[in-house]
Amino acid sequence: MNRNMMIIMVGGFLISVLVAMMVQLTLGGGKKKVASSPSVETVMVVVALEDLKAGKEIGEKDVKWQTWPKEALFEGLVKRSDSKQSAYSAASGILRADISKGQPVTSNVLLRANEGGIMAANLAPGKRAFSINVNSASMVSGFVGPGDFVDVILTYEVEVDVDEDENPALDRFVRQNIDEYAAETILQNVKVIAIDQKANRGGDDKAKVGRTVTLEVGLREAEHLALASEIGDLGLALRRLGDEDIVDNSEPLVTDVRMTGIHKDLQARFTELSRARRSDDEEYSMTGMNEMVRVYSGSAVQTVTVAR
Repeated sequence: MNRNMMIIMVGGFLISVLVAMMVQLTLGGGKKKVASSPSVETVMVVVALEDLKAGKEIGEKDVKWQTWPKEALFEGLVKRSDSKQSAYSAASGILRADISKGQPVTSNVLLRANEGGIMAANLAPGKRAFSINVNSASMVSGFVGPGDFVDVILTYEVEVDVDEDENPALDRFVRQNIDEYAAETILQNVKVIAIDQKANRGGDDKAKVGRTVTLEVGLREAEHLALASEIGDLGLALRRLGDEDIVDNSEPLVTDVRMTGIHKDLQARFTELSRARRSDDEEYSMTGMNEMVRVYSGSAVQTVTVAR
């Protein structure tokens, strides 16, 4: 290939490149700009991290924040109001209905602590709420509050009718152990869930006396309370925080005679005197040797039969 031919080929190549560039510029070629989609404004809303059932109290691991298109917002969505606000604190409460994983948590399915119905939602499975009438003494001067645990004590009047002539031994036993009143613990370690209509203690630590106390009990326990309310007076004994021990109350009941123990002292003294008086060959009979003793306590007079 001679020199002239080489010059012609190079010149033709340059001309073709120049023509191509001119055509591209003429047709608006060059580097195309990619059209950007318009920005979508979003907000943060609370959604469920997993399937949640009705009656469940929202926990820290149950919900999270998720971006949500602002134009797709609807009433009831729980939105973030502060960049430091946690999803748990924004949606705290108890669910009224089931929520599926990824579904937004709405205010209409949340039962807040200050709303009606919180008591029913807070009851443990299988438990009932039962209210009893109280006074200052029976609720420990107002120091019993929601969340505390108590024992329930029943004080009631007892009337035992025994024919002294037909069964003198039983009649003597009754009179030696009870005159009119008895007391017993009918329930132990029962949770207090409300005082009057309040299911929380409030913002101060002041002792407050209510008129009714609502307890969390089982079915049979509710029946016991219903009957006990008709039988006598109910009182509450406040338990120490964390004390869950159930005390064996199979021991003899506390009665107005047994409580003071005076009959035991009198019986022991008269037994001692009777032994000192009897001779070695005397036949000793407990049924034939009784003493009647009157015990004075203030304005009350109590007669006690003491076996010698």
